[in-house]
Amino acid sequence: MKDWDDLDFEEKIIAERLPASAEFTRKERKRHRFCVKCWFEETQQKNRLT
Repeated sequence: MKDWDDLDFEEKIIAERLPASAEFTRKERKRHRFCVKCWFEETQQKNRLT
């Protein structure tokens, strides 16, 4: 899973075309995490150790 800022340019283009792009604003989606293998979009923020 990658944060928005960790996606490269091409991955961001794909993420912008996912169905959730119609449900969330761009600002909200920058808080989501993305699987670059299956393009699952995690919309719930979970407690993570960083």
